[in-house]
Amino acid sequence: MKKIIHIIGLIFNGLGMVILFGTVLGISKGEMSFWPNFFICCIFAAMFMTVGSLLMAKGGSERKEKVSSISTINNSAYLKMQGGLDMFCPKCGTKVKDTYKYCYKCGNKLEVKSYLEFQPLKENRGAEVESKSPDVNFEEKAETKKKKEEEGKDLHVEDVSVRINCHIQGMDRYFRPNGSYETIDFGNLTLNEAINIIKRLPTEKDFPPHLLRELKEGYDVCPPTTIFSYGDYVVNIHSEGRGNNLEVVVDGLSELAGYTFRREDPYTLNSQEVKREEAEKIITEFYKKIDEFKKIGFILDPFGFSVLMTIRHGISNAGVIAGLTENSVQRVRELVENFANSGLLTIHKKGFLRRKKYYEITQRGEAILWNDKEKFGKVIKDKKKEVLGMLTIPLWVMYILNDLPGGISHSSIVELIGPPPSNMIELVTNPQVDLT
Repeated sequence: MKKIIHIIGLIFNGLGMVILFGTVLGISKGEMSFWPNFFICCIFAAMFMTVGSLLMAKGGSERKEKVSSISTINNSAYLKMQGGLDMFCPKCGTKVKDTYKYCYKCGNKLEVKSYLEFQPLKENRGAEVESKSPDVNFEEKAETKKKKEEEGKDLHVEDVSVRINCHIQGMDRYFRPNGSYETIDFGNLTLNEAINIIKRLPTEKDFPPHLLRELKEGYDVCPPTTIFSYGDYVVNIHSEGRGNNLEVVVDGLSELAGYTFRREDPYTLNSQEVKREEAEKIITEFYKKIDEFKKIGFILDPFGFSVLMTIRHGISNAGVIAGLTENSVQRVRELVENFANSGLLTIHKKGFLRRKKYYEITQRGEAILWNDKEKFGKVIKDKKKEVLGMLTIPLWVMYILNDLPGGISHSSIVELIGPPPSNMIELVTNPQVDLT
């Protein structure tokens, strides 16, 4: 069929050339008048030649695709002859061949992709291959397996049902570093999938030499980065070519897995350099906290609750609200606009020459605020330590504004999370600060 299309294209091109040549010959011999015969014949010649060129191009491109696909199949067949393509067990991350039906380490059944779809990774990012020495201590091996199973139970991976969005930057989707700021979305992942992503992050030996040099010399290149985000809660994990270590930055949570991630200011986040295993513990605790937080069923996120609570108490100064919520003024103003569009508050202007904005909470906003405040009270009474660290700012805001859930005292909040910083209290109590 492809060959026939190509031949038809040649015929149309030939007819166009014949018409054009015959017209020129007829005019030169005086057998045909120049106008309008020459003009009409040129149009027909152009039509035939255009159709012919299009048909030839279609036939040619289809032939190229065929050659390309044959080449791909031949390459895949060659790789198969060499012992199969490299792939990784999705459960434990062990390097296996695509000819294996089961992972030799964990026993997981493997789903082998077709040779045209599969793209091998360079090396194992997960666990090391076990030695196949004939002198195997089976008791020690069984004890190690039991210990790993117990560690897995301690993480309560099976109890975490939440899925969290994952993006990567600074590498392609096969985790090869390229320094690009282009974002690749992996969708919403389970905890096991997230841990597998961390296992596959590149180590120092995976970096191209020029990219490693540019990172160390401070060039504007993006290090391989994995971003897990759920609303205002974000965990960034970077691989900057420092051996097998990773750098972790957390936004929205002050502590995870024993590491502190407090903000230096509204625009600067602290980072921690950790081992790969520690990064897995951090992301595990992150998933557990988000899972517990989601089960509570808040309507507003903590930042939104804090902003709406301050507006309820007559505070319209975006700078004061930003200071109370430890956020930027721009983000506060964006959220206020969203709340106004959602009917949770109204925006008014006062003043004659300098029109100043002030906000008023609506009845709908009051209802949502009351609903979430009652849930805050339940969290405090139940002493849910897993999520209290995520609710520090709204609890401090309620403490400062003397607007606590029913049955909750100031001492209860101090006992659980400590008193609010003095600079937050001064924002509300200082008479020189214009709250409106």
